[in-house]
Amino acid sequence: MRRLMAGAIALALLGGAVSAQTLTLTRDEAVAMARRAFLTGEPALTYAISSKIAEGDPADVEALLLVSASTLALGRPDQGLSFGKRAWTAAALAGRPDALRFEIAQAVARAAWADNQKRAAMFWLNRAEGLAPDADTRAQVASNLGHVKSQIKLTFAGSLQVSPTDNVNRGASTGLLIVQDTVFGTISGWSVAHAGVVTTGALDASYNLGVTASGKARNSLGFGVSATLHSLTRAEAADNPGLVASDLDMYTGHLSWTQERYLDGALFDGLGPVRLTLAASQNWYDGQPYSPGLRAEVDVPLRPAEALALNATLERQWQDEPSGIVDGASLHLRGGGPVTLPWAEGRISYALGGAVLRGGWSNATYDSLDASVTLDPGVDLGPLHSRFGLGVTWRDYDAYSLGFANVTKGRTDRGVWVRADFGLDGVEVAGLTPTLSVMRQMSWSNISKYQTVATSVYLGLAADF
Repeated sequence: MRRLMAGAIALALLGGAVSAQTLTLTRDEAVAMARRAFLTGEPALTYAISSKIAEGDPADVEALLLVSASTLALGRPDQGLSFGKRAWTAAALAGRPDALRFEIAQAVARAAWADNQKRAAMFWLNRAEGLAPDADTRAQVASNLGHVKSQIKLTFAGSLQVSPTDNVNRGASTGLLIVQDTVFGTISGWSVAHAGVVTTGALDASYNLGVTASGKARNSLGFGVSATLHSLTRAEAADNPGLVASDLDMYTGHLSWTQERYLDGALFDGLGPVRLTLAASQNWYDGQPYSPGLRAEVDVPLRPAEALALNATLERQWQDEPSGIVDGASLHLRGGGPVTLPWAEGRISYALGGAVLRGGWSNATYDSLDASVTLDPGVDLGPLHSRFGLGVTWRDYDAYSLGFANVTKGRTDRGVWVRADFGLDGVEVAGLTPTLSVMRQMSWSNISKYQTVATSVYLGLAADF
Protein backbone atom coordinates (compact mmCIF):
# COMPACT_ATOMS: atom_id res chain seq x y z
CA MET A 1 0.00 0.00 0.00
CA ARG A 2 1.21 3.47 -0.88
CA ARG A 3 2.48 5.21 2.23
CA LEU A 4 2.22 8.86 3.05
CA MET A 5 4.15 10.95 5.51
CA ALA A 6 1.89 13.07 7.70
CA GLY A 7 5.04 14.84 8.90
CA ALA A 8 5.45 17.21 11.78
CA ILE A 9 1.74 17.24 12.62
CA ALA A 10 1.21 18.98 15.94
CA LEU A 11 -1.19 16.83 17.96
CA ALA A 12 -3.28 18.77 20.48
CA LEU A 13 -3.38 16.65 23.64
CA LEU A 14 -6.04 16.74 26.31
CA GLY A 15 -5.25 19.10 29.14
CA GLY A 16 -3.77 21.75 26.87
CA ALA A 17 -0.23 20.38 26.68
CA VAL A 18 1.26 20.45 23.18
CA SER A 19 3.95 18.19 21.74
CA ALA A 20 5.20 17.48 18.24
CA GLN A 21 5.41 14.02 16.78
CA THR A 22 6.37 12.74 13.34
CA LEU A 23 4.08 9.90 12.24
CA THR A 24 4.36 7.63 9.25
CA LEU A 25 0.84 6.64 8.18
CA THR A 26 -0.74 4.94 5.25
CA ARG A 27 -3.16 7.08 3.31
CA ASP A 28 -6.13 5.10 4.69
CA GLU A 29 -4.84 5.39 8.27
CA ALA A 30 -4.39 9.15 7.86
CA VAL A 31 -7.90 9.59 6.46
CA ALA A 32 -9.37 7.47 9.25
CA MET A 33 -7.51 9.53 11.86
CA ALA A 34 -8.68 12.80 10.31
CA ARG A 35 -12.26 11.55 10.20
CA ARG A 36 -12.15 10.47 13.87
CA ALA A 37 -10.71 13.82 14.83
CA PHE A 38 -13.54 15.62 13.09
CA LEU A 39 -16.22 13.43 14.68
CA THR A 40 -14.73 14.05 18.13
CA GLY A 41 -14.80 17.81 17.66
CA GLU A 42 -11.17 18.53 16.70
CA PRO A 43 -11.39 20.37 13.35
CA ALA A 44 -7.88 21.83 13.67
CA LEU A 45 -6.37 18.34 13.86
CA THR A 46 -8.63 17.23 11.01
CA TYR A 47 -7.35 20.09 8.88
CA ALA A 48 -3.70 19.42 9.78
CA ILE A 49 -3.94 15.80 8.65
CA SER A 50 -6.26 16.10 5.65
CA SER A 51 -4.47 19.11 4.18
CA LYS A 52 -1.20 17.13 4.21
CA ILE A 53 -2.89 14.31 2.31
CA ALA A 54 -4.36 16.79 -0.20
CA GLU A 55 -0.92 18.32 -0.74
CA GLY A 56 0.43 14.91 -1.67
CA ASP A 57 -2.56 14.04 -3.87
CA PRO A 58 -4.65 17.07 -5.01
CA ALA A 59 -7.29 14.66 -6.39
CA ASP A 60 -7.87 12.72 -3.16
CA VAL A 61 -11.63 13.04 -2.77
CA GLU A 62 -11.92 12.08 0.92
CA ALA A 63 -9.06 14.37 1.93
CA LEU A 64 -10.53 17.32 0.04
CA LEU A 65 -13.92 16.69 1.67
CA LEU A 66 -12.34 16.63 5.13
CA VAL A 67 -10.44 19.84 4.40
CA SER A 68 -13.72 21.42 3.32
CA ALA A 69 -15.57 20.31 6.46
CA SER A 70 -12.75 21.30 8.83
CA THR A 71 -12.18 24.77 7.35
CA LEU A 72 -15.92 25.42 7.64
CA ALA A 73 -15.84 24.34 11.30
CA LEU A 74 -12.85 26.62 11.84
CA GLY A 75 -14.84 29.62 10.58
CA ARG A 76 -13.45 29.79 7.05
CA PRO A 77 -16.53 29.01 4.89
CA ASP A 78 -14.98 30.47 1.72
CA GLN A 79 -12.21 27.86 1.90
CA GLY A 80 -14.76 25.18 2.77
CA LEU A 81 -16.67 26.08 -0.39
CA SER A 82 -13.52 26.06 -2.54
CA PHE A 83 -12.25 22.68 -1.30
CA GLY A 84 -15.74 21.20 -1.49
CA LYS A 85 -15.98 22.11 -5.17
CA ARG A 86 -12.58 20.51 -5.75
CA ALA A 87 -13.80 17.35 -4.01
CA TRP A 88 -16.89 17.26 -6.25
CA THR A 89 -14.81 17.61 -9.42
CA ALA A 90 -12.37 14.93 -8.30
CA ALA A 91 -15.24 12.57 -7.43
CA ALA A 92 -16.85 13.11 -10.83
CA LEU A 93 -13.58 12.50 -12.69
CA ALA A 94 -12.93 9.32 -10.70
CA GLY A 95 -16.48 7.99 -11.16
CA ARG A 96 -17.09 7.78 -7.40
CA PRO A 97 -20.48 6.48 -6.21
CA ASP A 98 -23.56 8.63 -5.74
CA ALA A 99 -23.49 8.19 -1.94
CA LEU A 100 -20.15 10.00 -1.70
CA ARG A 101 -21.19 12.68 -4.18
CA PHE A 102 -24.35 13.24 -2.09
CA GLU A 103 -22.19 13.78 0.99
CA ILE A 104 -19.99 16.25 -0.90
CA ALA A 105 -22.97 18.20 -2.27
CA GLN A 106 -24.40 18.51 1.25
CA ALA A 107 -21.05 19.73 2.60
CA VAL A 108 -20.62 22.31 -0.16
CA ALA A 109 -24.19 23.55 0.37
CA ARG A 110 -23.46 24.08 4.08
CA ALA A 111 -20.28 25.99 3.25
CA ALA A 112 -22.07 28.16 0.69
CA TRP A 113 -24.82 28.94 3.19
CA ALA A 114 -22.28 29.85 5.88
CA ASP A 115 -20.49 32.08 3.35
CA ASN A 116 -23.82 33.86 2.68
CA GLN A 117 -23.91 32.58 -0.91
CA LYS A 118 -27.55 31.57 -0.91
CA ARG A 119 -27.85 30.97 -4.66
CA ALA A 120 -24.86 28.65 -4.56
CA ALA A 121 -26.37 26.85 -1.55
CA MET A 122 -29.58 26.34 -3.55
CA PHE A 123 -27.56 25.00 -6.48
CA TRP A 124 -25.74 22.41 -4.36
CA LEU A 125 -28.87 21.38 -2.45
CA ASN A 126 -30.50 20.74 -5.83
CA ARG A 127 -27.57 18.45 -6.65
CA ALA A 128 -27.88 16.72 -3.28
CA GLU A 129 -31.62 16.18 -3.78
CA GLY A 130 -30.96 14.40 -7.06
CA LEU A 131 -28.45 12.08 -5.36
CA ALA A 132 -30.36 11.39 -2.12
CA PRO A 133 -30.21 7.66 -1.26
CA ASP A 134 -33.83 7.28 -0.11
CA ALA A 135 -37.20 9.05 0.01
CA ASP A 136 -36.83 10.26 3.63
CA THR A 137 -33.45 11.81 2.96
CA ARG A 138 -34.73 13.39 -0.24
CA ALA A 139 -37.66 14.89 1.67
CA GLN A 140 -35.29 16.38 4.26
CA VAL A 141 -33.06 17.87 1.56
CA ALA A 142 -36.16 19.25 -0.19
CA SER A 143 -37.21 20.89 3.06
CA ASN A 144 -33.77 22.50 3.42
CA LEU A 145 -33.92 23.59 -0.20
CA GLY A 146 -37.30 25.20 0.39
CA HIS A 147 -35.86 27.12 3.35
CA VAL A 148 -32.94 28.39 1.26
CA LYS A 149 -35.25 29.41 -1.60
CA SER A 150 -37.40 31.34 0.85
CA GLN A 151 -34.37 33.51 1.67
CA ILE A 152 -33.69 34.50 -1.96
CA LYS A 153 -35.86 37.35 -3.16
CA LEU A 154 -35.00 37.67 -6.84
CA THR A 155 -33.98 34.83 -9.17
CA PHE A 156 -33.35 34.74 -12.90
CA ALA A 157 -33.49 32.11 -15.63
CA GLY A 158 -32.57 32.29 -19.30
CA SER A 159 -32.33 30.13 -22.39
CA LEU A 160 -31.05 30.39 -25.94
CA GLN A 161 -31.80 28.02 -28.82
CA VAL A 162 -30.31 28.23 -32.31
CA SER A 163 -32.03 26.01 -34.91
CA PRO A 164 -30.71 25.71 -38.48
CA THR A 165 -33.54 24.23 -40.59
CA ASP A 166 -34.55 23.52 -44.17
CA ASN A 167 -38.04 24.95 -43.44
CA VAL A 168 -37.57 28.15 -41.44
CA ASN A 169 -41.11 29.37 -42.23
CA ARG A 170 -42.89 25.99 -42.05
CA GLY A 171 -43.60 26.34 -45.74
CA ALA A 172 -43.52 23.29 -48.02
CA SER A 173 -40.93 20.67 -48.83
CA THR A 174 -41.66 20.96 -52.55
CA GLY A 175 -42.97 23.58 -54.96
CA LEU A 176 -46.24 21.63 -55.19
CA LEU A 177 -49.09 21.46 -52.70
CA ILE A 178 -49.73 17.75 -52.25
CA VAL A 179 -52.58 16.50 -50.04
CA GLN A 180 -53.00 12.75 -49.63
CA ASP A 181 -51.22 12.09 -52.95
CA THR A 182 -53.38 14.65 -54.80
CA VAL A 183 -51.53 17.53 -56.47
CA PHE A 184 -53.43 20.80 -56.00
CA GLY A 185 -50.95 22.97 -57.87
CA THR A 186 -47.90 25.14 -57.39
CA ILE A 187 -47.21 27.30 -54.36
CA SER A 188 -44.89 30.25 -54.00
CA GLY A 189 -43.52 32.96 -51.71
CA TRP A 190 -43.62 32.18 -47.99
CA SER A 191 -45.61 28.99 -48.70
CA VAL A 192 -42.45 27.37 -50.07
CA ALA A 193 -39.81 25.99 -47.72
CA HIS A 194 -36.80 28.27 -47.21
CA ALA A 195 -33.57 27.33 -45.45
CA GLY A 196 -32.48 29.51 -42.58
CA VAL A 197 -32.05 29.79 -38.83
CA VAL A 198 -34.66 30.16 -36.08
CA THR A 199 -33.27 31.69 -32.87
CA THR A 200 -35.35 31.53 -29.70
CA GLY A 201 -34.34 33.28 -26.50
CA ALA A 202 -36.04 33.86 -23.16
CA LEU A 203 -35.27 35.76 -19.98
CA ASP A 204 -37.39 35.24 -16.86
CA ALA A 205 -37.30 36.61 -13.34
CA SER A 206 -39.11 35.59 -10.16
CA TYR A 207 -39.61 37.71 -7.05
CA ASN A 208 -40.14 35.81 -3.80
CA LEU A 209 -43.04 37.30 -1.80
CA GLY A 210 -42.23 35.13 1.22
CA VAL A 211 -43.89 32.40 3.22
CA THR A 212 -47.46 32.73 4.45
CA ALA A 213 -48.28 33.03 8.16
CA SER A 214 -49.15 29.32 8.30
CA GLY A 215 -45.70 28.39 7.02
CA LYS A 216 -47.31 26.01 4.53
CA ALA A 217 -47.11 28.12 1.37
CA ARG A 218 -44.77 30.43 -0.49
CA ASN A 219 -45.88 33.01 -3.07
CA SER A 220 -43.88 34.57 -5.88
CA LEU A 221 -44.34 36.90 -8.82
CA GLY A 222 -42.82 36.10 -12.21
CA PHE A 223 -42.22 38.20 -15.27
CA GLY A 224 -40.30 37.67 -18.45
CA VAL A 225 -39.87 38.16 -22.17
CA SER A 226 -39.07 35.84 -25.06
CA ALA A 227 -38.46 36.21 -28.76
CA THR A 228 -38.43 33.93 -31.79
CA LEU A 229 -36.32 35.43 -34.57
CA HIS A 230 -35.95 34.23 -38.16
CA SER A 231 -33.23 34.64 -40.76
CA LEU A 232 -32.63 33.19 -44.22
CA THR A 233 -29.38 31.76 -45.46
CA ARG A 234 -27.46 34.04 -47.82
CA ALA A 235 -28.39 31.88 -50.79
CA GLU A 236 -32.09 31.94 -49.91
CA ALA A 237 -32.08 35.70 -49.36
CA ALA A 238 -30.34 36.26 -52.70
CA ASP A 239 -32.84 34.04 -54.54
CA ASN A 240 -35.85 35.68 -52.84
CA PRO A 241 -35.19 39.43 -52.52
CA GLY A 242 -38.88 40.12 -51.87
CA LEU A 243 -38.98 38.06 -48.65
CA VAL A 244 -38.07 39.69 -45.33
CA ALA A 245 -37.40 37.04 -42.68
CA SER A 246 -38.03 39.42 -39.79
CA ASP A 247 -41.69 39.54 -40.84
CA LEU A 248 -42.00 36.12 -39.16
CA ASP A 249 -40.57 37.27 -35.81
CA MET A 250 -42.69 36.96 -32.67
CA TYR A 251 -42.19 38.46 -29.20
CA THR A 252 -43.93 37.51 -25.97
CA GLY A 253 -44.19 39.10 -22.54
CA HIS A 254 -45.76 37.46 -19.51
CA LEU A 255 -46.65 38.15 -15.87
CA SER A 256 -47.43 35.35 -13.41
CA TRP A 257 -48.26 34.52 -9.79
CA THR A 258 -47.17 31.20 -8.29
CA GLN A 259 -47.95 29.55 -4.99
CA GLU A 260 -46.16 26.47 -3.66
CA ARG A 261 -48.22 24.87 -0.90
CA TYR A 262 -47.73 21.82 1.31
CA LEU A 263 -51.04 20.01 1.87
CA ASP A 264 -52.16 18.79 5.29
CA GLY A 265 -53.12 15.22 6.13
CA ALA A 266 -51.47 11.81 6.30
CA LEU A 267 -52.17 11.28 2.60
CA PHE A 268 -49.73 14.06 1.71
CA ASP A 269 -46.94 13.24 4.20
CA GLY A 270 -43.56 13.13 2.47
CA LEU A 271 -44.84 14.78 -0.69
CA GLY A 272 -43.43 17.99 -2.07
CA PRO A 273 -45.50 21.13 -2.48
CA VAL A 274 -48.36 21.51 -4.93
CA ARG A 275 -47.52 24.33 -7.32
CA LEU A 276 -50.25 26.59 -8.74
CA THR A 277 -49.46 29.22 -11.40
CA LEU A 278 -51.71 31.87 -12.94
CA ALA A 279 -50.22 33.77 -15.88
CA ALA A 280 -51.16 36.47 -18.38
CA SER A 281 -49.28 36.89 -21.67
CA GLN A 282 -49.19 39.16 -24.69
CA ASN A 283 -47.66 38.36 -28.09
CA TRP A 284 -46.43 40.72 -30.80
CA TYR A 285 -46.29 39.48 -34.38
CA ASP A 286 -45.04 41.54 -37.31
CA GLY A 287 -44.76 44.48 -34.93
CA GLN A 288 -48.44 44.36 -33.91
CA PRO A 289 -50.10 43.10 -30.69
CA TYR A 290 -51.40 39.58 -31.22
CA SER A 291 -53.11 36.85 -29.21
CA PRO A 292 -53.24 37.88 -25.53
CA GLY A 293 -53.76 34.89 -23.25
CA LEU A 294 -54.48 33.61 -19.74
CA ARG A 295 -53.14 30.34 -18.33
CA ALA A 296 -53.72 28.30 -15.15
CA GLU A 297 -51.29 25.50 -14.35
CA VAL A 298 -51.00 23.06 -11.44
CA ASP A 299 -48.24 20.56 -10.62
CA VAL A 300 -49.17 17.79 -8.19
CA PRO A 301 -46.44 15.49 -6.77
CA LEU A 302 -47.48 11.84 -6.58
CA ARG A 303 -44.41 9.85 -5.49
CA PRO A 304 -41.30 11.77 -4.44
CA ALA A 305 -39.00 8.72 -4.61
CA GLU A 306 -39.83 8.23 -8.31
CA ALA A 307 -40.10 11.99 -8.95
CA LEU A 308 -43.61 11.25 -10.24
CA ALA A 309 -45.85 14.27 -10.76
CA LEU A 310 -48.96 15.28 -12.65
CA ASN A 311 -49.17 18.54 -14.57
CA ALA A 312 -52.46 20.06 -15.75
CA THR A 313 -52.90 23.27 -17.74
CA LEU A 314 -55.89 25.32 -18.89
CA GLU A 315 -55.36 28.22 -21.29
CA ARG A 316 -57.38 30.76 -23.25
CA GLN A 317 -56.12 32.97 -26.09
CA TRP A 318 -57.87 35.79 -27.90
CA GLN A 319 -56.64 35.49 -31.49
CA ASP A 320 -57.61 37.48 -34.54
CA GLU A 321 -60.30 36.19 -36.85
CA PRO A 322 -60.98 33.59 -38.05
CA SER A 323 -59.73 31.71 -34.95
CA GLY A 324 -61.29 34.06 -32.39
CA ILE A 325 -61.26 32.66 -28.85
CA VAL A 326 -59.07 29.56 -28.55
CA ASP A 327 -59.22 27.29 -25.48
CA GLY A 328 -56.61 24.66 -24.66
CA ALA A 329 -56.14 21.98 -22.01
CA SER A 330 -53.28 19.55 -21.39
CA LEU A 331 -52.47 16.76 -18.96
CA HIS A 332 -49.00 15.25 -18.53
CA LEU A 333 -47.54 12.58 -16.27
CA ARG A 334 -43.82 12.90 -15.56
CA GLY A 335 -41.54 10.65 -13.56
CA GLY A 336 -38.13 9.08 -13.26
CA GLY A 337 -35.68 7.23 -11.09
CA PRO A 338 -32.47 5.19 -10.99
CA VAL A 339 -31.95 2.34 -13.45
CA THR A 340 -29.33 -0.40 -13.36
CA LEU A 341 -27.41 -0.60 -16.63
CA PRO A 342 -24.83 -3.24 -17.61
CA TRP A 343 -22.01 -0.72 -17.19
CA ALA A 344 -23.21 1.58 -14.39
CA GLU A 345 -26.08 2.91 -12.33
CA GLY A 346 -27.93 5.42 -14.52
CA ARG A 347 -31.10 7.45 -14.29
CA ILE A 348 -34.16 7.51 -16.49
CA SER A 349 -36.95 10.07 -16.81
CA TYR A 350 -40.11 9.95 -18.86
CA ALA A 351 -43.20 11.97 -19.78
CA LEU A 352 -46.51 11.04 -21.33
CA GLY A 353 -49.45 13.29 -22.05
CA GLY A 354 -51.75 15.02 -24.45
CA ALA A 355 -53.57 18.24 -25.22
CA VAL A 356 -56.76 19.46 -26.87
CA LEU A 357 -57.24 22.84 -28.55
CA ARG A 358 -60.62 24.23 -29.53
CA GLY A 359 -61.13 27.47 -31.46
CA GLY A 360 -63.58 29.17 -33.77
CA TRP A 361 -61.79 27.88 -36.87
CA SER A 362 -60.89 24.36 -37.97
CA ASN A 363 -57.17 25.20 -38.09
CA ALA A 364 -57.31 26.10 -34.36
CA THR A 365 -59.00 22.82 -33.39
CA TYR A 366 -56.88 19.71 -32.88
CA ASP A 367 -55.88 16.91 -30.49
CA SER A 368 -52.29 15.93 -29.75
CA LEU A 369 -50.28 13.27 -27.90
CA ASP A 370 -46.61 13.17 -26.98
CA ALA A 371 -44.21 10.85 -25.18
CA SER A 372 -40.53 11.08 -24.32
CA VAL A 373 -37.81 9.24 -22.43
CA THR A 374 -34.40 10.55 -21.31
CA LEU A 375 -31.48 8.44 -20.11
CA ASP A 376 -28.48 9.45 -18.05
CA PRO A 377 -26.04 6.59 -18.78
CA GLY A 378 -24.19 7.10 -15.50
CA VAL A 379 -20.79 7.31 -17.21
CA ASP A 380 -18.91 10.57 -17.67
CA LEU A 381 -16.19 11.26 -20.23
CA GLY A 382 -13.81 13.20 -18.03
CA PRO A 383 -15.68 16.32 -16.90
CA LEU A 384 -18.29 15.85 -19.64
CA HIS A 385 -21.66 14.65 -18.33
CA SER A 386 -24.19 13.47 -20.92
CA ARG A 387 -27.89 12.61 -21.29
CA PHE A 388 -29.78 11.29 -24.29
CA GLY A 389 -33.45 11.63 -25.13
CA LEU A 390 -36.01 10.33 -27.61
CA GLY A 391 -39.53 11.64 -28.18
CA VAL A 392 -42.52 11.15 -30.46
CA THR A 393 -45.45 13.47 -31.22
CA TRP A 394 -48.83 13.18 -32.93
CA ARG A 395 -51.32 15.92 -33.86
CA ASP A 396 -54.67 15.47 -35.62
CA TYR A 397 -57.12 17.99 -37.12
CA ASP A 398 -60.57 16.69 -38.09
CA ALA A 399 -60.70 19.39 -40.77
CA TYR A 400 -58.13 21.79 -42.16
CA SER A 401 -58.15 24.80 -44.44
CA LEU A 402 -55.33 25.89 -46.75
CA GLY A 403 -57.02 29.14 -47.69
CA PHE A 404 -58.00 28.23 -51.22
CA ALA A 405 -58.53 24.53 -50.46
CA ASN A 406 -60.21 22.58 -47.67
CA VAL A 407 -58.60 19.26 -46.81
CA THR A 408 -61.62 16.98 -46.52
CA LYS A 409 -59.81 14.33 -44.50
CA GLY A 410 -58.15 16.84 -42.24
CA ARG A 411 -54.50 17.01 -41.34
CA THR A 412 -52.36 14.56 -39.36
CA ASP A 413 -48.78 15.27 -38.33
CA ARG A 414 -46.33 12.80 -36.82
CA GLY A 415 -42.90 13.66 -35.50
CA VAL A 416 -39.85 12.27 -33.80
CA TRP A 417 -36.89 13.93 -32.11
CA VAL A 418 -33.60 12.84 -30.62
CA ARG A 419 -31.53 14.95 -28.29
CA ALA A 420 -28.12 14.85 -26.61
CA ASP A 421 -27.34 17.10 -23.62
CA PHE A 422 -23.83 17.77 -22.36
CA GLY A 423 -22.70 19.55 -19.21
CA LEU A 424 -19.23 20.35 -17.86
CA ASP A 425 -19.04 19.18 -14.26
CA GLY A 426 -16.70 21.24 -12.13
CA VAL A 427 -16.80 24.20 -14.52
CA GLU A 428 -19.11 26.86 -13.11
CA VAL A 429 -20.13 30.41 -13.93
CA ALA A 430 -21.94 32.20 -11.10
CA GLY A 431 -22.88 28.83 -9.62
CA LEU A 432 -24.22 27.46 -12.92
CA THR A 433 -22.90 24.80 -15.26
CA PRO A 434 -22.28 25.49 -18.99
CA THR A 435 -24.48 23.24 -21.12
CA LEU A 436 -24.66 22.25 -24.77
CA SER A 437 -27.60 20.40 -26.34
CA VAL A 438 -28.05 19.17 -29.87
CA MET A 439 -31.52 18.18 -31.08
CA ARG A 440 -32.67 16.68 -34.37
CA GLN A 441 -36.36 16.99 -35.24
CA MET A 442 -38.24 15.40 -38.13
CA SER A 443 -41.94 15.64 -38.92
CA TRP A 444 -44.22 14.04 -41.48
CA SER A 445 -47.68 15.13 -42.56
CA ASN A 446 -50.34 14.19 -45.09
CA ILE A 447 -49.85 17.80 -46.27
CA SER A 448 -46.36 18.34 -47.67
CA LYS A 449 -46.37 21.97 -46.50
CA TYR A 450 -45.86 20.79 -42.91
CA GLN A 451 -43.04 18.31 -43.40
CA THR A 452 -39.78 19.58 -42.02
CA VAL A 453 -36.34 18.72 -40.69
CA ALA A 454 -34.49 20.87 -38.13
CA THR A 455 -31.30 20.66 -36.12
CA SER A 456 -31.31 22.73 -32.93
CA VAL A 457 -28.31 23.76 -30.86
CA TYR A 458 -28.93 24.95 -27.31
CA LEU A 459 -26.22 26.94 -25.51
CA GLY A 460 -26.65 28.06 -21.97
CA LEU A 461 -25.90 28.08 -18.26
CA ALA A 462 -28.07 25.82 -16.16
CA ALA A 463 -28.45 24.09 -12.84
CA ASP A 464 -27.86 20.74 -14.50
CA PHE A 465 -27.81 17.66 -12.24
